Amino acid sequence: MKRLINKYGAKILAISLGAAAALSLMFIISGRNASIGEYARITVYGTETETFNLSSDIAAYDIVTKNGLNVLEIQNGAARIIYADCPDKLCVKQGRASDTGRRIVCLPHGVVVEILGGSQKIDAVTR
Repeated sequence: MKRLINKYGAKILAISLGAAAALSLMFIISGRNASIGEYARITVYGTETETFNLSSDIAAYDIVTKNGLNVLEIQNGAARIIYADCPDKLCVKQGRASDTGRRIVCLPHGVVVEILGGSQKIDAVTR
């Protein structure tokens, strides 16, 4: 019985280590392909309200919705929500966004800040 446990334990350990290595490699590769965005597009309940260039610093831009207030800051090529009057403040906790495709979302207020633009380097094309 002990021999069976050792045999299967070694296989489980090998599979776990292989999966961990594959996940680590995936994160390294996906992080390398990220590109720096050029614009921050603000949508409220699915309607675009404003677009800002990330190269221009904005200390505070109020995003007022029917459910509350978010305050956007653009500084050093990144956007972030610095204040929200929603109960959980998850949008504030998401931090700075500068990579193309990254989003900051405030569900209670229906606000989405999406980073757009920038050129992404492509390593390979598959069919």
